Amino acid sequence: MKLFDVVVVGAGVSGSWAAKELTEQGLKVLLLDRGSKIIHKDSYITEDKPSTDFKFRGKLPPALLNAIYPIQKNSYALSDFTRHFFIKDKNWEYNSTSPFSWIRSQKAGGKSLLWGRQTYRMSELDFKNWPISYEDLKPWYDKVEIFIGVSGKNEGLEIVPDGIFQPPFPLNSIERHVKSKLKQNFSDIHLTNGRCAHLTAPTDEQVNLGRMSCIKKNQCERGCSRAAYYSAESSSTKAARNTGNLTEMYDSVVLKLNFEPGRNKVVSITVIDKKSKNAQEISAKAFFLCASTIASTQILLNSKSTSFPQGLGNSSGVLGHYLMDHMTSLGAKGIVEIESNDIDFTRPTGSYIPRFNHKLKNLDYKGGYAFQCYVSRGSWSKAHLHPGIGSSLKKKIEESKWYFQMDALAEMQPHFDNTITLNENETDEYDLPLVKIDCKFKQNELRMKDDIKLKSVEILKKVGLKNVESYDSNNVPGQTIHEMGTARMGNNPKESVVNQFNKLHDVANVFVADGSCMVSSGCVNPSLTYMALAARAANYCSSLIKNNQL
Repeated sequence: MKLFDVVVVGAGVSGSWAAKELTEQGLKVLLLDRGSKIIHKDSYITEDKPSTDFKFRGKLPPALLNAIYPIQKNSYALSDFTRHFFIKDKNWEYNSTSPFSWIRSQKAGGKSLLWGRQTYRMSELDFKNWPISYEDLKPWYDKVEIFIGVSGKNEGLEIVPDGIFQPPFPLNSIERHVKSKLKQNFSDIHLTNGRCAHLTAPTDEQVNLGRMSCIKKNQCERGCSRAAYYSAESSSTKAARNTGNLTEMYDSVVLKLNFEPGRNKVVSITVIDKKSKNAQEISAKAFFLCASTIASTQILLNSKSTSFPQGLGNSSGVLGHYLMDHMTSLGAKGIVEIESNDIDFTRPTGSYIPRFNHKLKNLDYKGGYAFQCYVSRGSWSKAHLHPGIGSSLKKKIEESKWYFQMDALAEMQPHFDNTITLNENETDEYDLPLVKIDCKFKQNELRMKDDIKLKSVEILKKVGLKNVESYDSNNVPGQTIHEMGTARMGNNPKESVVNQFNKLHDVANVFVADGSCMVSSGCVNPSLTYMALAARAANYCSSLIKNNQL
């Protein structure tokens, strides 16, 4: 068996970035993933196919959704165009004591194939209880943004730090109107272009990877042969592969990490081939868990030994606690009474109102929220509900009103009793104990919800919108697909699982470098932060190996 410097578990945004940084430092890396291999371009089997090629025009019938995808159906991205990327729920691979949606891909690259691509930095305020500051992560934010390509506009707002952006997708006339009215009526509420991981002016490095500018096909979740949006396979995994230092293994389920007490190290990892069910042990100098928050913690909890009876690196008893997600699908919408003929429905992003409630006083909850904003026309998607045919029907549709919508992304506090544990009495087909999830939005989050609905209605009325109404889809944890926490970062080994460089406090050579390490959720999409943390951890690990400290 080939000897590796580092084994990286998970080929999504975090794992591919760890692999990229480690291989570019000259280290020999094995990248493992339980998903099937993705071949950029060839695996995008529905790309550019017209909806008429699909029996239900891309929709999936309720009977099929309920039978095969009872959990995955809660993802906005699941359709007949994308179902081949999603795991099937029929085996019910986890238990939950309260509703929780664990959304998973069955392909290498994970959810980077399907993500919404909204890309924002956490601010200094968000790092308040972390062992690192915004300044510690800033150079890694810079590095990630330059490589993946983020379109956006610098606004000089401390709460949503500026970045290194490619040109933004322009605001349309309705967004410009709302932006102007916000400026007239509020000093601390701003609207800017949505920042998204799409190329608008590719760099030489991106072109050399085969990436091209976004042409706004609005089929992103099907896969993009132009690699115009960032995904692991088209970008960071490809860069790692180009070094010649990467070995890849797919359809590989990690059962446990094997700890040797005398050396205070993990000496090998036990991996099961999904097809043959055969197990093997693979040795390395260091190990990176980037399998996603729940999966990485599942592996740690299952890696028990006499030294760690509660799970590897769990002397604190904190492993599995503080599970978080974000709240979404709530806010307000109203009618904008202006004429508009420049609405671009294939633009891959909307507009954005950064957090402002940190400037408000006497709030009865902790945390913040921001708004991702959209323009829609009421009848285009519901034209079939209108009576008539031909020119009369077309006239009714064209006379439909324009709506502006503020959809919140709201922070969830790290509650100790929101947990991941293992059900030792029930295992999957690979003999891995099933995850048991106990996670709820608490009273703090419910009070924030009330404020979001009140404040969004107040804002839209103030800027002159008509028929303003709030809404709340009552999403449960997991449905925003931003699960994080459970192996939190900290300086105190008695209160946290990993240190400021994502290394287990208790073990010399194991790093947890995905969303598991998050201390707080903030109110921005977290993928950029995951990538920056993974890159930082990988470079630290590389320095340890090169200095013979591992």
